[in-house]
Amino acid sequence: MECSGIILIAINLVFMIIGLAVLIMGIVFKVNFEPIKDAFVEQSDKTDFNLEAAGSTLALGLIILGVFIVLVALLGCSGACCKSKILLVVYAIIVMILLIAEIAVVAVALVKGKDAENKLKEGLADSLEKYHENGDDALSKAFNAIWSTFECCGIDSYTDFKNGNITGFKFDSKNPQENIPVGCCKNVNYEAAPNINFTQYQDCLNGPTKDNAYLTGCYSDLKNTITHYSTVSIGVGIFIFVVEVIVIIAAFCLCSRDEGYRA
Repeated sequence: MECSGIILIAINLVFMIIGLAVLIMGIVFKVNFEPIKDAFVEQSDKTDFNLEAAGSTLALGLIILGVFIVLVALLGCSGACCKSKILLVVYAIIVMILLIAEIAVVAVALVKGKDAENKLKEGLADSLEKYHENGDDALSKAFNAIWSTFECCGIDSYTDFKNGNITGFKFDSKNPQENIPVGCCKNVNYEAAPNINFTQYQDCLNGPTKDNAYLTGCYSDLKNTITHYSTVSIGVGIFIFVVEVIVIIAAFCLCSRDEGYRA
């Protein structure tokens, strides 16, 4: 087999593994995002960027992308192994279309990415106004999940609640100290929020410390998480871009061969 064919098969086997990894990552992200997505309530009247929809769309997009990568990789391997020019041409065209689409997605991401960062704090503040300490509504449970998952509280810090920085929020009558929401105390079972025993967390509610409560704000944690994944995505994107150019050239090199290759 020609060197181009070996390269094409080897790269597509790697891409098949990458596709499976992306698929699994999308499924994991969707499972982990579901409990907290309701914290990002739709603010369509204030902005054209919906954080809640963006998270759900990202998870679904990763799943679809993973399946797509696996199928395209199979097509490339089949074309090279079976020495079929038709399969190789179809494969090369699909990869070129994908290449163009990736460039468009990157352009949109660069434009919208800054908007998402700017609207993150505003979205958190607007959502927290509707948060209830022992509420069983989706939004309250979502924030309790965020407190626990990211080990954070409030927006800039846990003092946002006490200082009245979140104007619409009101402490529950069972929490007269009004220092910190009970959901920001450590080891709270947020799944059973309506049945939380406030007296069980009196030490935390009376005097929150790093030992019994989450004190750092969630905005910086969420922002750092977004920045981290953005940096990783850029590196992966550049790598994929280069590899796609290589496989397109390899596919057309094989198509130019007459020996052993059929239309």
